[in-house]
Amino acid sequence: MTCVLVLSNDPQLVDVIKLVKPRYVFLAYRGRELLNRLEEFDVVVCTYLPFDVPPGVKTAGPLTFLDMCLGQPVVVL
Repeated sequence: MTCVLVLSNDPQLVDVIKLVKPRYVFLAYRGRELLNRLEEFDVVVCTYLPFDVPPGVKTAGPLTFLDMCLGQPVVVL
């Protein structure tokens, strides 16, 4: 699995993301609340508003997620 789309802010989803080991995580809607818990992972976090992400977190916008995950399996949480 290389991509995860997160729609929920359930803290247990961080454990699922660890298991999947994605390359890209797109935090949509309430999923953006998990950003601080994902800082320790070596993933690129994609959001609607990358400028709201704290310094030091690798970020990209939604178009990067769509481009990089095209044709790849995507897990929706």
